[in-house]
Amino acid sequence: MADAEFLVAGEGRDHTALCPGVWRRAVEMDRPARQRIWSGPRATELTARPAARERLAEVSVPTLVISGRCDVPEILEVSALLAREIPGARHIELPDTGHLPPPERPAEVTAALEEFFASVGLGAGPIHDG
Repeated sequence: MADAEFLVAGEGRDHTALCPGVWRRAVEMDRPARQRIWSGPRATELTARPAARERLAEVSVPTLVISGRCDVPEILEVSALLAREIPGARHIELPDTGHLPPPERPAEVTAALEEFFASVGLGAGPIHDG
């Protein structure tokens, strides 16, 4: 659970920074992932050639990067890289938010998505839960 707390709550926060429902769902998601890592078949990774990071300039679709400012440094670096290297990408950083912005800040993420979709001509009306 310490890894879930570090990854989900983010740097400088603990699980008490999250609403209890978000923390409970994060733990529920983490358990099977950890079980696969420890008891599943050994993963074999294929390395993209050229590396995906070297091809980000080829992305030609509208891109929105949403990150939580409290996420771990490595993820913040990836978010910044995506926003910087994908042509025309937009980046929204949500304060006091960890690795899972949608469940942690659903209203802000939904509003950002609605605005982004409308701005690129994909707005078909509000996004509704349920």
